[in-house]
Amino acid sequence: MSLPFDDSQLLSFLGLEPETSYLDLISRFRSIRPLFSTSNMDPLVTSCLAKVIVGRLEGKAVILSIHEHGVWATSEIPELFHRVRRSQGFDKKVYECSGEIIDETEADYLLCLTACCLFSGWDFSLISMDNSVTFYASHDEDMIVDSPDPSLKEALVQELLAFGLTIRGA
Repeated sequence: MSLPFDDSQLLSFLGLEPETSYLDLISRFRSIRPLFSTSNMDPLVTSCLAKVIVGRLEGKAVILSIHEHGVWATSEIPELFHRVRRSQGFDKKVYECSGEIIDETEADYLLCLTACCLFSGWDFSLISMDNSVTFYASHDEDMIVDSPDPSLKEALVQELLAFGLTIRGA
């Protein structure tokens, strides 16, 4: 069962001060290297990418935090996101509750939400509750993967490269 999760809880989980600004939080994510480009992804590639990401988080409780939505309003379908949430008994729209903790038994639910976020071009992060894996994607068509374990991070980077993503500036 998913639980609501707000920005102050995210800052606390990441060990950041409560007064950390949104821009500082996003800068923290965007400073992680390598920075992948997700530009020009068609819907089929986007859905496959969602499967790759969620596959790396399988068996883990995950924090989903949507940092920014509504940037490209004409290309978003927030109703789809809301209906997916509602199907799980979580009747909050993204602007009412931008984050949630998704337990390790809800991989299909996490996949649907991740795909909705990618399709809509939202800024969002997925952070495993054991803090072993972090994904961040932005409406600027950037994506990062991170892990405190260097071999896991390298495996994640290689998987995204094999998937066809490119590293910005490389």
